[in-house]
Amino acid sequence: MGDSSYGCRLKELTDWRTARSLMEANTKEVLSDWKTQRSHDSIGDQVPPDTHIVQRYIDNPYLIAGRKFDLRIYVLVTSVWIGREGFARLSNKQFSLSDLSDSRVHLTNSSIQLRSDSGGQGCKWSMRRLREFLTARHGATTVETLVQDIARVVLTSLRCVQNVIIQDRHCFELYGYDVLLDCNLKP
Repeated sequence: MGDSSYGCRLKELTDWRTARSLMEANTKEVLSDWKTQRSHDSIGDQVPPDTHIVQRYIDNPYLIAGRKFDLRIYVLVTSVWIGREGFARLSNKQFSLSDLSDSRVHLTNSSIQLRSDSGGQGCKWSMRRLREFLTARHGATTVETLVQDIARVVLTSLRCVQNVIIQDRHCFELYGYDVLLDCNLKP
């Protein structure tokens, strides 16, 4: 896949992962041989797994005043509690697919927005303000469905990693989710 993984097809990703698995198997074998030869216990029996993020670029995002935005939502995991007061981070530039190299159009992260030529910083809306805006445009039922869809995204992602989440009733983990909506209000 290299550095230019834009437009990657699922088959390419599958082929890459298969090749990667073969390479990892060979690495485990070499480490096992080395461990046997050296009788060294600190290496362990497994090579740590790689972490990868795979996502599809959303080319039809929901826009506010022509600007892309995302939602930052906080999730406290004891069981699961989703905070109601996150925020929406808006880009300071009008959204367009004509220039994919301008990260300030496509990425809503505040630190990226600070690097704007125009000196703008993007802006943040409270979740309450965003809900009021969306309710005025789409109605309360649609916005409630959206909130439930976001909760489903959070719960599904947590199920995927439940084996590595601390299982101690005296502990908790706090995660920040960045959620992007498409033009049909699908998170």
